[in-house]
Amino acid sequence: MPEMTGVEFLQRVKGLYPDIVHIVLSGYSELKSITAAISEGAIYQFLAKPWKDEQLRRQVREAFRHYELKQENVRLTEEIEHANEALSEIKRGPERRVAEKTQEIHRDINDLQVSQEILEYLPSAVIGIDDDGLIVVANRHADMLFAGDGGESLLGCEAGARLPTSFIACIANIEGSPHTATLPDSRRVSVVCHRMGEMCKSSGTILVISLVDTGE
Repeated sequence: MPEMTGVEFLQRVKGLYPDIVHIVLSGYSELKSITAAISEGAIYQFLAKPWKDEQLRRQVREAFRHYELKQENVRLTEEIEHANEALSEIKRGPERRVAEKTQEIHRDINDLQVSQEILEYLPSAVIGIDDDGLIVVANRHADMLFAGDGGESLLGCEAGARLPTSFIACIANIEGSPHTATLPDSRRVSVVCHRMGEMCKSSGTILVISLVDTGE
């Protein structure tokens, strides 16, 4: 070729088609340039003229084997990359679930705080009593109505010890709700009882107590 040597040609081909396996058959002793090209990977094998047919066939078989091994290496590398990506995704899965669960917990806490604040500022007294007769919920208005001489909260107290007998009777006869009852200070109240469990997993009874306007 007038403009370039065969070695230079194969070096350019290597840049355009890096997967092609190149074998040089040459009668020239371009040892320096050929050695450099081999070192750079532009030439897989060099055969000097004259060559033996069996030697050429062997080198061609080796070239095919070299190409197949190279392609297999590429395939295995891709499989390893895909496996690593899948493993990373698996590792990220629990982290994502933890983050989602944490977000859900924060959302539930916020909802509870909102519900608690609404409960505290209701104009009616709200008292929750579990199935063992223990007061487990009492808002601010309930404590104001039944605080007693010491001003202690209703929470954790036995309902029978802190509430009027008529209220306890109301719990036993929920179907008759609402009831009208009288507080120890002679104020009249309306008592509405509701059995828990219809909209949540909790069990027990909720009392909603409102002062009755006597018009006096």
